[in-house]
Amino acid sequence: MKIIVPSTPLKIKPDETLPLETECLFGEEIIVLDQYLDWVYCELLTDHYQGWIKKNSLGYLDPPTHRVLNIRTLLFTERNIKSYFLDYIPMGSKLSVKNVDNEWAEVNLSKSFKQGKAYVLKKDIIHLENKIDDWVNYAERLLGTPYKWGGRDTMGIDCSALLQLTYQLYGQDI
Repeated sequence: MKIIVPSTPLKIKPDETLPLETECLFGEEIIVLDQYLDWVYCELLTDHYQGWIKKNSLGYLDPPTHRVLNIRTLLFTERNIKSYFLDYIPMGSKLSVKNVDNEWAEVNLSKSFKQGKAYVLKKDIIHLENKIDDWVNYAERLLGTPYKWGGRDTMGIDCSALLQLTYQLYGQDI
């Protein structure tokens, strides 16, 4: 199994000009079924969608321990909100958290990042074993998010992803 490193589009054919089928989020697991040039045909284990993603979107991470709870969080280079951030990580993404203190969580990164770790605010994540009973409250936080066919990222989301991402906070994949 391989892990998606940045959030990445999944296409019906290995062609960047084709429309989005769905999106794979940071930390989600896939099974590679085939390869073609710089693309891999895979199955996303979260919802069993199949399609093509770029090989450079893949990496190996330690097993995920946490999920992003907030609409999105930032991967900071240091335990300081004034430090440089590497990327944003949308709701539902899975992280391998190494250490947690009062305010910060240290996240393991794959070799595709120059550094092996980053930091996220502790308040933005939840342990995978924990459940949010009021998942509807989190769905309502996504009001105003632009509609994007196949979108699972909080920069653009479709109706099924809205339910998937928020219901996962309750501990269920749908």
